[in-house]
Amino acid sequence: ERPPDVGPNSTWWSRYKEYSDACRRLSWLNTDSKQICDVAILCESTFLPDKSARILYEHQRDFNYLEIRHLWEDARTDSNGIHIAGMDYGILVIDSLSTIPPEAMPSLKILAMNGRLVINRHAEYSSLFEKVISYQTPDDLIAAINKKLPIDIELNTPSQDIRYRHVIKGDNQYYIIFNEGTNIITTKLKVSANGKRQLIDPATAIAIKLSADETLTFSPHELKIIRVTN
Repeated sequence: ERPPDVGPNSTWWSRYKEYSDACRRLSWLNTDSKQICDVAILCESTFLPDKSARILYEHQRDFNYLEIRHLWEDARTDSNGIHIAGMDYGILVIDSLSTIPPEAMPSLKILAMNGRLVINRHAEYSSLFEKVISYQTPDDLIAAINKKLPIDIELNTPSQDIRYRHVIKGDNQYYIIFNEGTNIITTKLKVSANGKRQLIDPATAIAIKLSADETLTFSPHELKIIRVTN
């Protein structure tokens, strides 16, 4: 069984292998690799805040959602942040929640006292914590994160359409970078990983050398992979 528009009669069928190979390589890259991500957005099992998520996406700050129950069930919280399932989150963002259970308060207070809790100024919970960092605008949120955490990827030409994911697989680091918009983007990329760089085409697996100051052009909806080796 397949959708009616997927098959030999489709206009793009002659390029299906290219698409399939790219998906296969991306699946390999994201399997048994370690994600590099140090920001979490607090959420509930039935609600994922989207306003703060959009701000982080548009400023190339990767994040994971963290369900609030983990704060008392299986996460460890200390002066450096939240530690769970091999991930270390140095900043926790609270955008909007229906409630904060009493069980979550001890962990949240630890984060607030160590400057690692960032809350939307309009949220009703911002007054519950001492030394909490509040934000009102997108720039406020990004500035609060940048003050506490290192920048992993930086564009010399700002763009709200670039998305990225950073993983370590084996001895190599990979930046998966995607232009989600409909415009061509030309920019230089500064990444935190040190080493020799290669630009990899996920459709062909062809790798070419990439200098640190090289300008890259992303067509609409184009994905590029940068590999950094020691």
